[in-house]
Amino acid sequence: MKMDLGNALLTTARDQPLDHQGTLATSLDAALVTQALEATGTASVRRRKLAAERAVWLMLGMALLRDRSIQAACDHLHLVLPDPNGQTIISSAALVQARDRLGIAPLKNLFDAVVTRHGHEPLEAHRWRGLAVLGIDGTTLRVPDSEENHAHFSLPSSGGHRESAYPQARVVGLMSLGSHYLLDLKVGAYTESDSSLSSSFDQHLLDHVC
Repeated sequence: MKMDLGNALLTTARDQPLDHQGTLATSLDAALVTQALEATGTASVRRRKLAAERAVWLMLGMALLRDRSIQAACDHLHLVLPDPNGQTIISSAALVQARDRLGIAPLKNLFDAVVTRHGHEPLEAHRWRGLAVLGIDGTTLRVPDSEENHAHFSLPSSGGHRESAYPQARVVGLMSLGSHYLLDLKVGAYTESDSSLSSSFDQHLLDHVC
């Protein structure tokens, strides 16, 4: 069995039929989203057109609808709540503000909760001679061209002492090869190696070695 993280991410984004928030909800328990928001103190206190819970669904949808703008993804998933006048229109700026308010903490909490609930049982079911069958692989992703991303992720060389146009992040994942569940994921600067990012996976490996 082989793990190719780059192709796995592309396949997930390409092959998922996604026409409404409800499509996502068939694969992810909405209670886990609520729990992630409550655990990180990011649940919406007052009514908004795009409450924190729906902002989470928007972030998940954007990961699958990567060829669309944040506005187009939101419209496609029908996520905006009507205002007192019954309007379901929201500006791109308001969507960006909702994303920024949400932050990464609830998404990280949600990822961990999904792994805890769904990742380990299939891992046990696909043991080989008592051993867990795991794979580690890395890939790179372009990130938005901003000063912050330049400083954090850095620009890879494109040859001839020239740098590429966009900063890139290095992504390394730990996957159960039998079920294809992603058990952990680390994101770092382009200059970091796969081995340095994957060193923190040891805690998972020790848990599953017989």
